[in-house]
Amino acid sequence: MRADGTQPHVLAVNDSPELLDLFCEIFDEECFRVTTRAEGDTKFDDIVQLAPDLIILDYRVGVEGVLLLQLTESPVTNHMPIILCTGVVRNEADAVWKLLNSMGVTIVFKPFDIEHFLRVVREVLGLDSDLD
Repeated sequence: MRADGTQPHVLAVNDSPELLDLFCEIFDEECFRVTTRAEGDTKFDDIVQLAPDLIILDYRVGVEGVLLLQLTESPVTNHMPIILCTGVVRNEADAVWKLLNSMGVTIVFKPFDIEHFLRVVREVLGLDSDLD
């Protein structure tokens, strides 16, 4: 919850129903509003309409690349922070990760520690973290 009492809105996109359920549980406990979408079912216009405060994308190199580029390049969405939550091994695509970081995209590798994940989310959203 923000200092002004509003709930941050998180859009989580993933191919795993179990992970989407976990995101719902995590963000419900944190008093965040969460919208989930199956990977491949999420279109750029849907994201514009939802106007989330944070987008969490599953990322396998090449699968969600077009959507990611649209989000980071469009003046309508480039202010929306993105966290890639990926199972891709860091060393396999080091140049890709450096490029994404330079674009302002935050990366969390799976499997992740929930407390670490929440610290990253709070940092990206500019919220105070009391999880230390």
